[in-house]
Amino acid sequence: MTAWKKVTGSTRFDKTLSGDWRNGMQMLEEWRQVASTHFLGLLHLDEIQNFFKLSTLDRRRRRKVGEEPPELSIVEDQCIKWILTLMNTWQIPLLVSGTPDGVSALTKRLSNAERIVTSGYHAFKHFTDVEDPVFRQQFLPRLGVYQYVARPLPISDELAVVIMEKTAGVQRLIIALWVAAHRVAFERKEDDLRLDDFRVAADSYLAPVGPAVDALRSQDPKRMGRYEDLITRDHSFWGQFWSPVRSN
Repeated sequence: MTAWKKVTGSTRFDKTLSGDWRNGMQMLEEWRQVASTHFLGLLHLDEIQNFFKLSTLDRRRRRKVGEEPPELSIVEDQCIKWILTLMNTWQIPLLVSGTPDGVSALTKRLSNAERIVTSGYHAFKHFTDVEDPVFRQQFLPRLGVYQYVARPLPISDELAVVIMEKTAGVQRLIIALWVAAHRVAFERKEDDLRLDDFRVAADSYLAPVGPAVDALRSQDPKRMGRYEDLITRDHSFWGQFWSPVRSN
């Protein structure tokens, strides 16, 4: 509703947004009426894992092999039913994205899963090898076009190695490093992008993710176990191992 007002200048939702007490489902229905009458092209529900109260890391670790995961709560069940109703009756194309555990919770029912995959399921997995043809021949060359300096940096083997070392091949981190390297470059007078800019950016702006990147690169279960989205889980709808990347 807030985004609609910001983009269109409409006062349609002013009364609802100014209220002290808000009913989420009523607000959603009000927004749906507007979206439907204006022929919304696509509804994107990001961070789908926020719809569910996922079990704690400790509880997941204590679950025995072969033991079924806990049932969804009433609130979560209502969320799934709402999404199913959306797909059946709203007549608005739906795209959902989020972490693998969120997608797994959403697909606990075949009725949901079979509708969600109408246009395909796309998992964004991290690159594991600097020589990965998708990374070297597709991803990196396309990324290299987006250099906002007078003297761009050539897409070289050395650059590929640095990027892989500093991001463990996680696509979201590669993009973040690319942006941060430009930030480093913009802080000097010379209008160019250098290899050292990526090293400086990784050691400063991306420093908080450094330990997780090192753990992922090591493939050491003990080190990876410090991060709940790097540990192996055996009940995923989509596979045996979940990597720390977003899934659509």
